[in-house]
Amino acid sequence: MPLNMLEACCDGTAAEHGELDAAVKYYARSVALDPAYVNGRMNLGKVYMQQKEYDAAVAQFDALAEARPNVTEAHWMAVKCLQAKWPTSAGKT
Repeated sequence: MPLNMLEACCDGTAAEHGELDAAVKYYARSVALDPAYVNGRMNLGKVYMQQKEYDAAVAQFDALAEARPNVTEAHWMAVKCLQAKWPTSAGKT
């Protein structure tokens, strides 16, 4: 199945409707077909974030940043995961 067809099958609606396991399945398949597929890897990382699977999310964002260094959102999303995993006490006295 071509990647654009696979993305169309999921097109983000699974994640939007709380069907996160289905979204993981589709996005993982797209990444398996093309490890440098930006939308698939980015969306897979975002779904993992929604599931609070921060290590899995960081792995996706790091892999994307390595494959496509110009995709700066991957770097920022990895940082957001780490912040969610290890919140700081900034602003607290």
